[in-house]
Amino acid sequence: MIRDQIKQAIEQAVAASQHDEQLPTFALPAIEVLRSKQADHGDYSVNVAMTAAATLRKAGHASHPRAIAQIIAD
Repeated sequence: MIRDQIKQAIEQAVAASQHDEQLPTFALPAIEVLRSKQADHGDYSVNVAMTAAATLRKAGHASHPRAIAQIIAD
């Protein structure tokens, strides 16, 4: 299923970013792959940048969801 493929790709991208030390090590929160509410935003949306930012803030790291999303996308 496409949602599982997206989830797996995100998990791999986060792990690679942590390995390259672009992101600190943290327990990856549950990843939700949802249909986008607005068609101009794409077919699917993923909450990982928002949940990762919250997890990192709780651990004392400065984090911005947009920066996290860009790191994962790159």
